Amino acid sequence: RIGGTINDDSGAFNIGDVESLVNGSLSDTFSIQINDVSQLGIIEASVGSNATLDAGLSNSNGDILVQATEDIDMRAWAGAAAIGAVGFGGAVSVTFVKSEQVAFIDNGATLAAADDITVEATLNNVSDVNAYGGAAGAVGLGAQVVIYRDDATQLAFMDDGTSSSNAVKVTSADDVKVRAYANRDIDVHAQGASAGAIAAGAAAGEIRVGGSTLAYLGEYTQEGQSSGTVNDV
Repeated sequence: RIGGTINDDSGAFNIGDVESLVNGSLSDTFSIQINDVSQLGIIEASVGSNATLDAGLSNSNGDILVQATEDIDMRAWAGAAAIGAVGFGGAVSVTFVKSEQVAFIDNGATLAAADDITVEATLNNVSDVNAYGGAAGAVGLGAQVVIYRDDATQLAFMDDGTSSSNAVKVTSADDVKVRAYANRDIDVHAQGASAGAIAAGAAAGEIRVGGSTLAYLGEYTQEGQSSGTVNDV
C-alpha cells in the first residue's frame, strides 16, 4: 500500500507508509521525501535593450544597482520506524536545487551614475536535510539515506554587442562592479538504529554541488569612452 501527496506550490513529494503489518509478524515502514526546489525557476533583474539610465549626475549623488538574489532556507526530515518479529525501517530524503539567479544589462543600453554601477547575482543557500530511522524485532534492519544535489547557476554580465554601436555603454561612474556569488551552507544527516537478535543498519549521506557562477563584461562593452570617466572596473 502506498500513500502519497504532491504539493504543486512547494514542490514537495512525499511517499510514506509502504507495507503495513502482515498478520502481526512483519512490519516494514519506509519514508521517502523528495524536495524539488527547481520549481523556483529563474530570479532575474535586468536593464532592457537600448535603455538609458542616468543616476544622480545632476547632483553628484546616485547609484545604479541591478541585483538578483535568491535566499533558500530549508529544513527537511524523513523518518520511519518499524517494530515486529521482523522489522525493517527505512528513511530516504532527496533534495534537488536547480534554480538560476541572473542579473544583466542588455545590449545597446547606456548607463551613467555619479557613484557606482553594480550588476550582481547571488545565491544564499542554507539547508539542513535529515533522514532518521529505526527497526526493532527478532530481526531488525534499518537504512537511512540522504542525497542533496545543488545545480543552481548565478550569472551577472553586460551583454555582448555585435559591434561598438550596439554594445553596452557606461559613460560615467565611480566604480563598475559585475559580481556573482554562491554562498552555500549545507548539512546532511543520516542516522538510524536497529535492535534484535539479528540487527543490521546502514546510514549514508551525499552532497553534490554543480551549476556555475559567472560574472563578465560582454564583447564590445564600453567603459568611460565618451566625455565622462569610469574610475574603476
